[in-house]
Formats: sequence, structure tokens, C-alpha cells
Amino acid sequence: ATQFALGAEVTLPTGDEEKLLGNGDPTYRLDAPLSHRAGSWNLHFVPGVRKVNDLDPYWNLNVAGVYSMTERLGWSIEALSQFGGAFSDVEDAEGDSDIDLGTGLRYRLQGKSAIDFGFRYNVSTKLE
Repeated sequence: ATQFALGAEVTLPTGDEEKLLGNGDPTYRLDAPLSHRAGSWNLHFVPGVRKVNDLDPYWNLNVAGVYSMTERLGWSIEALSQFGGAFSDVEDAEGDSDIDLGTGLRYRLQGKSAIDFGFRYNVSTKLE
């Protein structure tokens, strides 16, 4: 079975930027998650974009797989990435690049809740 969704988010600047309670700008985000079940695997692909005023867009791509070892216990692997966010009005400005790799165990509780125990490692500095 394959499932698709669209997610949208708007964050308004209600905090005090001088007290580090917000960035002072509205933030807009759009995601398009796609999930597919293949045997004991649940595969997830989530592209997205986030826009903050005065910055270039941030582009996200998250890929994950969860292998069901038992009815409640699964093993997960994932790659999480984000690129962009350079200052729009600065010529040759470079944005962020962030790539994390992770693995862990996921235990399903009653209902739709789960507990994850995992390890995540940032490989961005190793790629530059």
C-alpha cells in the first residue's frame, strides 16, 4: 500500500528576537511525504521546502526505511538532509548543508504511538 500527503506550515514571529525567542520573520514550509509498504519494510520519502524572509529557500530530502522484526519491534535506517538558506541579498553567499545518517529501534505502543531508540550522526563536515 502506498500513501501520499501534503503538509503545510506557517510560523508567525510572535517571540522576542532579542531574547532569542524566534527569528523575527514568518516561516513557510511545504512537505510532500510518500510512504510505501513492501513486505516487512515501510519505506518513506519526504521532499520539502522551507522559506524564511531574506533567505533563499531551504530544501529538505528525508529518506527512511523501517523493517518490522516483530509485530511491535522494528529497525529503522534514515538519511535526513537540508540545503540552502543563504542570504538572498548577499552575492555569492553560501547556505547551510546538513546531512544526518541514523539507525535505531522503534517499539510500537498501544494505538499509533511509538518509542524510538536511535543513533544519529552528522556527515556534512566529512563531505566538504
